Amino acid sequence: MIITIVGADGTGKSTQVRRLHAYLRQSGAAVSLIDKWDVLDADQNTECRFIQSDRLDIARCIAEMPDDARAFFLFWMMGIGLKSVSDAPDPRTIHLIDGYWQKHAVSEMVLGSPTEWVMGLVSIFPQSDLVIFLDAPVDVSAVRKDGDYSLYECGLDPSRSVAAFRRHQSGIRARLQAMAADEGWHRIDASRSADAVERDIRAVVDDTLRGRAATPSSAD
Repeated sequence: MIITIVGADGTGKSTQVRRLHAYLRQSGAAVSLIDKWDVLDADQNTECRFIQSDRLDIARCIAEMPDDARAFFLFWMMGIGLKSVSDAPDPRTIHLIDGYWQKHAVSEMVLGSPTEWVMGLVSIFPQSDLVIFLDAPVDVSAVRKDGDYSLYECGLDPSRSVAAFRRHQSGIRARLQAMAADEGWHRIDASRSADAVERDIRAVVDDTLRGRAATPSSAD
């Protein structure tokens, strides 16, 4: 089972993924975290041992890549992390993903990559069984980031200003909102406290797991 938490930058995705991971482990579930940065773990992914740069330097290089190459590289990173889905010894394992392909797909679309091309790339990835969309006004996200905006988060605008962040993130949010409506994602108001958001996420996940448990074929 794949559970994805998506949202624009500054909506609390990483925090909530960590909290949900801890909650599910405490409940006794088999659970794994999937992250595109798993490529930095050469012990786990020996085919990535050629990567010698650290996370910060890779993030800078990604922002400098041509559009098509950047998208390919980001989705390659995610593909490496997804090995744990097929390699999981227990088919009932819950795989948690921060952003998955959705976040980077809409980012690349906002940056100018054709929608059909991007969606064609991500079509090879396994589908999420549950997508939770953390939605918050861009002004709220900007305050939370407290001026710590990366070049990628600012739409590659070298100023890395709050205006650039708001502009790019507004485009991301709009596309995620449209995708959420089309795909039936669970939207959660992420402008509230982390504890309030966590309670809502737990309720959605618990309800989903109860539904799957009631279906005999859900673990197949």
